[in-house]
Amino acid sequence: MNAAVVADWVANGTFQQLTAAVRTEAKARQALAARFLKAGSFRALAEGYHLWMPLPASANLGEMVNILRQHSLSVVASEAFAIDQSIATAALRISIGGTIPRDRLERGLRLLGALTDADASGRISIV
Repeated sequence: MNAAVVADWVANGTFQQLTAAVRTEAKARQALAARFLKAGSFRALAEGYHLWMPLPASANLGEMVNILRQHSLSVVASEAFAIDQSIATAALRISIGGTIPRDRLERGLRLLGALTDADASGRISIV
């Protein structure tokens, strides 16, 4: 971006308005995650656009990723971030930002909640 444009945005308050809007949207999306996922089941920054969700070692990450992506939720298995696959722990990184509308994000988070509850109990039922 042109430095002159950014300087103008800072001077006239546009930059502050934009960052405030982004923070507000991030907080709203974090509230959706807190609403549909078990308390303590994920880690995230209050104004962040990603969740980190540790899962049991028995979790089928590949299957979960495939199911969630089919429902518009952007997820990446922890293996993608591991330097040493032999010590990688089971987890998902979930993006709650981007262009996904809140209603589709809500459906994806509901599904994620159902999948993680099912994985913990050893059963799954997706309708």
